[in-house]
Amino acid sequence: MESFSAQLFKRARWLVKIRWIACFLVSGLILFVTEILHFQLPLLPLIILIVLLALYNALLAFLLHKIPPSNWPKRAVELLRWQFSVDFILLALFLHYSGGIENPFAVYFIFHVVLSSILLDRFYAYIQTILGVLLFLTIVLLEYLNIIPHYSIFIYDQGGIYQSPLHVLAIVFALISALCFSALFASAVAIKLRQRDQELQEAYAMLKEEDLRKSEYVMMISHDLKEPIATVQNCIQLVLGGYCGNVSSPAEKTLKRATKWIDKMIQLTHDLLSLSHIKVMPPIVLKILNLKREIQEIMKEHEKIFKDKSQKIEMSLASDEIPIRGDREIFTHIFTNLITNAIKYTPPKGTIGVNLFTEGERVILEVWDTGIGIAAEYQENIFKDFFRAPDAVRHDPDGTGLGLAIVKQGVERLNGVISVISPYQGKQLRTCGTCFRLAFTAVLEEEANS
Repeated sequence: MESFSAQLFKRARWLVKIRWIACFLVSGLILFVTEILHFQLPLLPLIILIVLLALYNALLAFLLHKIPPSNWPKRAVELLRWQFSVDFILLALFLHYSGGIENPFAVYFIFHVVLSSILLDRFYAYIQTILGVLLFLTIVLLEYLNIIPHYSIFIYDQGGIYQSPLHVLAIVFALISALCFSALFASAVAIKLRQRDQELQEAYAMLKEEDLRKSEYVMMISHDLKEPIATVQNCIQLVLGGYCGNVSSPAEKTLKRATKWIDKMIQLTHDLLSLSHIKVMPPIVLKILNLKREIQEIMKEHEKIFKDKSQKIEMSLASDEIPIRGDREIFTHIFTNLITNAIKYTPPKGTIGVNLFTEGERVILEVWDTGIGIAAEYQENIFKDFFRAPDAVRHDPDGTGLGLAIVKQGVERLNGVISVISPYQGKQLRTCGTCFRLAFTAVLEEEANS
């Protein structure tokens, strides 16, 4: 599950996007009220404020991009506090130059308080609320006392409500009470949500620990089963080979059936060991891995199988070397399982394809085929342990249902994501059976050469 600091960091980036939208909306609104409604507003100060907002937002976007994930817990909270404070000051200045207490957009102070109460802890949320109250009171009081000019949004302003004591008191009381109640209730809700998030994090950690123990147990049992099963298989082969005397036809038939089921047991224990090994594997140091070279080597190992099934191979690999941060053993598990599945579920004279290319900052690997495909209603379950779609069972009754679970665990270990597309529209504009699409983070050229 995503940590709270990572969530805060995403919220900080989200606020940057919201601020860009605000820049465009405020600019459009100022043009509308001055050119269409003919409001008398001081354009120069408002334009300066919009430019300052844009520059400040660009600086924040740059800082958020440069901060490494290891510094998120500390920097995320600091940046959010500063953002809310600066936003409040800019909002107050916009309010002053666009009508002051007459401006209906003063209610955005409430929106700002609610956001700060949700994203910050209670103490700093209350600090932001006090800042908002002080800024609003300062503008209203200074305009009321004529210490700073009042910019009316009305064309024919005779005195204005900003100098009417009753109006000023009513609006100030309404807005300040709304700010305080909003901060109180939003903070209370946010605290409850954070507590629930913490409980979910702890529950998730416990489930992960239990799953790890289960995987360790399964791996131990699978390992212990390998030798007895192999011994039984060898004994049956000796009997079938006539080393223990003549074997009657009914006995031979029974022993061959037993051999078939033992082969299935061996495959099951092998898959269980592979899956459990990936799950319980301690954190690994990912090294630079050349995907193109690894793919070519694994495909070469399967050439005889492709030839025996008369299957056509189409490979579209990028001309340049494409490195990622990975682990060779895990990637071999991933790619071998995908190719084995494609071979198994693609009929003779069918086509199996591999595409490798970059897409922005990601490396994309696609393994596709013209096989039986996967029905839409089963696609969300195919990466679960032991799940097999009905069409796959009919085509190959002896499968274990663990191959794609191994693939998914392996891809996640390499910090990648996997998705399935079926039917798949290939580059040659023909409908293919299934395409598994893997996405990894690309390694920068200077990092790959270091």
